This record gives sequence, C-alpha cells and structure tokens, in this order.
Amino acid sequence: MTTRGFTLIELMMVLVIMGVLGTLALPAYRDHVLRSKRVEAKVALNALAVAQERFFSVHHHYASRVASLGIAANLADLHENSGTTLSGYYRVQIEDVSGTLAHGGPYLLRASPTDKGGQLRDKCQQLTLDSSGKKGIASAVDGLQWSDCW
Repeated sequence: MTTRGFTLIELMMVLVIMGVLGTLALPAYRDHVLRSKRVEAKVALNALAVAQERFFSVHHHYASRVASLGIAANLADLHENSGTTLSGYYRVQIEDVSGTLAHGGPYLLRASPTDKGGQLRDKCQQLTLDSSGKKGIASAVDGLQWSDCW
C-alpha cells in the first residue's frame, strides 16, 4: 500500500521555514519601499533648485514662495511657501536662511515626509538642498550621513 500526501510534520516544517523567510524579508521590503518613495522628494528638490536659478536669472533675487516659481506641474497642493509632491509623500518648502532672500541671499529647500504611505517611518526624515547645491538631511536617525539618504 502506498500513501500519498504529506505528513503533518512536513507541513509544519514548511510553515516554519516560510515564517522565518517572511520575518527576514518583510523589514527589508518595507525599507526598500520607503527609499523608493524618497526619490520623489529628491526630484522635487532638484526641480525647485532649477526653478530658483531660473527665477534668479530674471529677477536678480530668489523666490521666497514656491507658488512664484511656476512649477505647478511638479507639485500638487501649492500654498504660499510650500507644496506637496505629486504622490503626496513629501511637503517641500523654501526657507530664507539669512533673511536676505529678496536681495539675492541664500535659500534652503526642505522636503519633509507626510503621513501618507507610512513615509514618516523613513529613517532619513527631512532632505535639504541649499542655494550652493549642498545636499543634507535634518532630523534623521543618529549615525546617518547625507550620502545615506541622497
């Protein structure tokens, strides 16, 4: 007599192996998803920087408002000094670093995660880009360098 099928022990071993693999793979998958959404913030910051330089070439000073830059195609939900990226994962804004933005002074562009899609769990938190092209991070997990996030 031949028996077909699997024993209970064999099925339990398969479930244990699947559970271990799932436990190892799920955090790496979540981290990868958060990193992929971070690209949206990088694109928005770079588009804002290009728009700032274009604005400067015409007006001889940088814009203090996102709405003044005319890049509505790259941002949704525009406000006076900020806008949300198209998918809504980040809010970007222009900051006047020295109070001289209207006279050609430096600016800082900041992308802060929103609560959409769990992006607040991203270890990099806020990405920054200043008028000299320097990339940075603010309020990130200790030990992270800007290059880990950019």
